[in-house]
Amino acid sequence: MDDLIDRPKSFKEVNSVGIVMVATNDYLSRWFDAATSLEQSAFLSCKDVRIHLFTNRQQDAQSWASYNLKRIKLVVHQINAWGWPEATLYRYRFINDSSDAFSEEILMYLDSDMQVMQDFTNEVFTSDWDEGLALVQHPGYYRNSGVRGVYDYLTNPKMLLKDKLYLMKGNSGLGAWEENIESSSYVEPNKRKTYVHGAVWLGQREQFLKMCKVLATNVDKDLEFGYIAKWHDESHLNWYCANRPCTLLGVRFSWFKGFKNLRHIEPFICTVEKEKGEGREPTST
Repeated sequence: MDDLIDRPKSFKEVNSVGIVMVATNDYLSRWFDAATSLEQSAFLSCKDVRIHLFTNRQQDAQSWASYNLKRIKLVVHQINAWGWPEATLYRYRFINDSSDAFSEEILMYLDSDMQVMQDFTNEVFTSDWDEGLALVQHPGYYRNSGVRGVYDYLTNPKMLLKDKLYLMKGNSGLGAWEENIESSSYVEPNKRKTYVHGAVWLGQREQFLKMCKVLATNVDKDLEFGYIAKWHDESHLNWYCANRPCTLLGVRFSWFKGFKNLRHIEPFICTVEKEKGEGREPTST
């Protein structure tokens, strides 16, 4: 009996999952592909899976979903036709303002330019998450260890030099940390350990929403002083990760084809390659 009580809870035992996404204007076409991958490969053992989509194209999203989503339900949240960078920067505000709409046991944020490659239900144990949160290591700052790591540096000496210079500045780990001490997302050098990706993160509902409330407030504080963090929402997420307990998931949950040092890793979720500047059209005034 004790073994059953202490056994980690996997997604197979989770009753409901909500996947939070944002897609405005033309970026809705990216969401179509992401949603298709979720329908085919994500949370296959879960009884109740919903996508919570924040978009200005409510009818288009619902019409598409009625033909293409059979297993996953769609809940649409209407927002303005935000462009760059508001569509990404305001995500915590969107979630916080709609917090009463999320009834699911587990919530997951996923960028609309991500795709699920295979189901990871058996690989994630939600009861093991420190403080109920699971963030994902950024693939751009992942480095192999051992012989594979030595090979990476030998074949890419520019990366070796760049990494060495960065760490010589007193940083504890690689990353695009916010360095403006006036920003709410500023991370002290000794706390810069593992840089996480803003494209995918998960949590138990209460802790997920608690984090979004804190970060929405922090973003608004910066905006009051006319400042936007270096990497927008991702900078604020890294501040939270550096200052609060959370579980870190590996780059299998945020893989990118263009990084040679990731080629030996089989991905669960990957970033779709885009044209330069795609999705960064400014908000129309």
